Amino acid sequence: MGDEIALVMDLIARLAIALKAAPMTRWPNAWRHQVDEHWTITLNGQREAIRVPIMGAPFELPPYHCVVEYNGWLAGLIQPYGGELAAGEAANEATLCAALLRALARLEEPE
Repeated sequence: MGDEIALVMDLIARLAIALKAAPMTRWPNAWRHQVDEHWTITLNGQREAIRVPIMGAPFELPPYHCVVEYNGWLAGLIQPYGGELAAGEAANEATLCAALLRALARLEEPE
């Protein structure tokens, strides 16, 4: 699972750069982005843990971690060196990577 999580984090970083959201340290309350109609990511670029609302409740997001939601449900907690992500039929590393790649492709489309 480590290689898949590394790919997810790479795509999240590429998306943040493409959206001009980097560097992550400029977001004191985490950077939150709706990737598509299913996936939402919230990334903590701070050196300290911060509280973010996940599923309507405060969630302690560790430094340099990303919480992943699928249809509003907690689907994973990842960081550049690993983590946990849902392994369901619709919510898994492959479908999240596909959503991130589509989001990147939309940004590259000419207007």
